Amino acid sequence: MLFVFDQFNVAWTTWCYDADFVFWDQRKHTFKDKPLAEMLGGKKK
Repeated sequence: MLFVFDQFNVAWTTWCYDADFVFWDQRKHTFKDKPLAEMLGGKKK
């Protein structure tokens, strides 16, 4: 889906509405799922 959004220049985002963001571990200060975070950030391998 992100590929389609990028291809057609459609804006998208994800929001954190509480202290426990799905992709970020606040205690460890690192990504919980780094490959997923990189994909959502547009980094291609």
